[in-house]
Order: sequence, then structure tokens, then C-alpha cells
Amino acid sequence: MFDEARQGRPQVGLLGGEAGIGKTRLLAELAGRARQRGGRVLMGGCVALGEVDVPYVPVVDALRGLSADPDGAELLKASSPVAPGLSRLLPELAAGQPDPLAGDVELARIQLFDRVRNLLVHLAGSLPLLVVLEDLHWADRSTRDLLAFLVRTLRVGRVVLIFSWRSDDLHRRHPLQSFLAELIRQPNTHLVELPPLNRSELAGYLAELRGERLSARAVDRILARSEGNPFYAAELLAAGADQAEVALPVPLSDMLLSSRPTWPAS
Repeated sequence: MFDEARQGRPQVGLLGGEAGIGKTRLLAELAGRARQRGGRVLMGGCVALGEVDVPYVPVVDALRGLSADPDGAELLKASSPVAPGLSRLLPELAAGQPDPLAGDVELARIQLFDRVRNLLVHLAGSLPLLVVLEDLHWADRSTRDLLAFLVRTLRVGRVVLIFSWRSDDLHRRHPLQSFLAELIRQPNTHLVELPPLNRSELAGYLAELRGERLSARAVDRILARSEGNPFYAAELLAAGADQAEVALPVPLSDMLLSSRPTWPAS
């Protein structure tokens, strides 16, 4: 995808998988490779806020990462002619200036979306741009609308957008389901769903963690209890599950229970 984007053809990556399957590790690796190849990386994520909807959280998070760097802050200020009104996302950019998006709410919303798109294209003008936004299962409707707008309207620019989510957090009526279904139909969109590790992969992963290969019996024991989830397997190994049947640490036991919710009937 990065090679395509470097040629001015924006790309979108969709990355799904259950909690602990390795999405964040994979995204960190991709970000590192993008930087090594001379790209600029923005990373943000959604947060769980219960019943409270806070719009645009992952986008604000990513842009704040840029504004925290002196060079990035200057770049944002220099982008103001092509993306006025970003003070709605980053108030520190206002500098006492009136909001050019004030007025009709729906028009202002579309204009804001357009400003964000213009900003990304502008940022990618000097360096190829990778934008990684994690945990979209917690995204509110405004955030989903903004991201859908970007995917549908980014036609030029050296930009790669990657969105991730926890597949085990999506019930059939989860609003992200229709969002993903729409995005998958867009050109230049790539879907990857990370599966659990199979036995051979798990054996190699555990050997890497331990520094030596485990017995077949130990691998089978951890595979049965982790179901191939790398995070759970690592925690089980740390708890001594390669040596004997051990009780899970209390925090991990709680997490295992909470990560397998019972969805309402539909």
C-alpha cells in the first residue's frame, strides 16, 4: 500500500482482530517501516467513554501528536491557508481568530471534513503520510462520518489511512458493521483480519519469548487455554503454564471473561 501511495494513489487499510491478537504490534511495525522509508506517521486512537460521545477523538489524538513536535506544529500553522477552521479540532490553532466554520451546523460539518482532507493532502505533499487510527469499535457517529468522507473523497495525495478494531467487540447490530461494509466497497481499500496463531506459529512465538523451544505437551496446554491468542499465550507462559496447570493471574482472568461478552439477541 505504501508504494502505491507514494505514487499519489491514496490507500486505505482495514485491520480487524480480537483483543490481544497483535494488531497494535503489527501497526507499530508498519509505522516504523514507513518512517524508515521517509514517511510521516500520525497515530491516534478511540477511547471508551461509556454513554458519552466525544466526536473526532482519534483524529484529534493523531493531530495532537503532530502539534506536539516543534516542526509538526509549524507545519500545522503553515497549513492554515488550505485548511482553515481546524481550531474546532485543535483550539490552540485559533490564536484569537474567528471561526470560519461558524454558522449553519450541517454546512460547517461538511466544511470541517473537507478541511481535514485538505490538511492530509497538504501534509503528504512534503512526505508520504501514514495515518493510523485504532479501536474504531469505540468511535462515535461523527468520527465514522468523517472517516467515511475521507475514504470516499481522497482521490489524490501520498496518503495511507489504516483503521483497526476489535472484532470480538462487534455484535451484528454494532454501527461499525455497516461502516465497514461501505468502506470495503471503495476502491484502493484492503481488508486484513488477523486470525489466532495456529499450533506451529504458537510454538515459534513461545520459543521466541522463552528463548528455547517448549515441549509439545506445554505448547498443547497453552494452545488449548489461549485459543491461539498471542497476548493470552504470553501471559500464560509468564504464569508458568508451560510447566503445569496453573491458575490464571486474577487480572488476566478478569480480562478473559470481559473480552467474551454475551450479545443481546437480534
